[in-house]
Amino acid sequence: MTGQPLGPVDVSRLNASAASNQRTAELNEDLPLLTDPFRSGCVTRVRPPLKKDITVGRGWFGMAHDVIAVLVVEDETLIRMDITTLLEDQGFTVYEAADADEAIAILNTHSEIRAMFTDIDMPGTMDGLKLAAAVRDRWPPVQIIVTSGHRQLRDDQLPVQGRFFSKPYDHLRVSSAIREMVAAE
Repeated sequence: MTGQPLGPVDVSRLNASAASNQRTAELNEDLPLLTDPFRSGCVTRVRPPLKKDITVGRGWFGMAHDVIAVLVVEDETLIRMDITTLLEDQGFTVYEAADADEAIAILNTHSEIRAMFTDIDMPGTMDGLKLAAAVRDRWPPVQIIVTSGHRQLRDDQLPVQGRFFSKPYDHLRVSSAIREMVAAE
């Protein structure tokens, strides 16, 4: 049976498929090359962010949501970097401060901040509880989450309406709480 024709071939479908493959190849030539960390030595082309990705924001798994700006106030650098990275990976815009004075300076210049995540025990002019009270008085729309590894508080024991997480905290619960609090305002 080798060498015998299989029947009539629809040439128009082959031509359309070839043209589509050529257009895809031409479009992909302009995309930047990135190494795929999950496949050793593999290189892939990645599309740049689209306008809708920037204005709406894309979190993990590409779910659309409004971009929420969060201020993280933590004097321990590694802890601050850890929560900042997680929140950024979840699609938040994150500002960082090492103490209350830096936090107030950032709040003065960034009116888009919708939530603050602060440690209680910090050096400087105020601790996290005093900072929370100052933020509530001066920036009432900012939602507040307080954390500590040395104190155990209930939400109703905070000097402001907000939430408390003891360290070590579940990062995903923190990001969920921020979304819930901002959505409820």
